[in-house]
Amino acid sequence: PTSSYKFGTVNVGSYEDYNVYGYNTGSRPNYMNLEAGGVTLSGTNSNQFSVIGATSLYLAPGESGTFTVRFTPTSSGKKTASFNIPHNA
Repeated sequence: PTSSYKFGTVNVGSYEDYNVYGYNTGSRPNYMNLEAGGVTLSGTNSNQFSVIGATSLYLAPGESGTFTVRFTPTSSGKKTASFNIPHNA
C-alpha cells in the first residue's frame, strides 16, 4: 500500500522523526517470517531525509518493528521524497 506523511514545518538546522511500523500478521502454525529491508529513499529532496537505526526487519508471526525516517531540511520550502520498503509478503 502507498501512503504519505507530512512532517509539517521543520526549521532549517532542526529535524523531525517519523516512525513507520511493520507488523507480521502471519500465523504461528505456518511460520511465515516477514523480511522487510533494503529500505531506499529517492526523489528530488531525498538527501534531506534519512533512515535512523534499522534499515531491515526480520519479523516472526505476530511480531512488529519500526523504521524511523528523519527529515532534516537544509533550505526553506516544500520537500518531497519517496520511501520504499521491499518485502517478501
